[in-house]
Amino acid sequence: VVFAVDIAAIGALRALNRLDLVVGRDVSVISYDGIPEAAYSDPPLTTFAVDTRAAGKRLAEMLIESIRGQTPENLRETAPARLCTGGSDGSPRISSEDIARHVRNLAKTKMSKREDTK
Repeated sequence: VVFAVDIAAIGALRALNRLDLVVGRDVSVISYDGIPEAAYSDPPLTTFAVDTRAAGKRLAEMLIESIRGQTPENLRETAPARLCTGGSDGSPRISSEDIARHVRNLAKTKMSKREDTK
């Protein structure tokens, strides 16, 4: 699963752990942001780190250029990103169908437990 920001990916790590799925083995999670907290998630998040200060500065400059009449087509840029490997990625050992089946079974089990307590 690929996320645009690390905070969302860290939330997904927690949710996947609650579903008894092993991140990095059963499912891979990769993000794009490079926040320092990603290294302390469980497992550490694999993320593409970018220079957010430089990107913010350049975005502000581009906004000013846009206000001054520059066309959007001339304001497109890419910036380098560095891959910071963690433990959240790898070749999944189970298929997406197996994951869906696992989640459905967990949901059924949880529902039966609720009905038993009524």
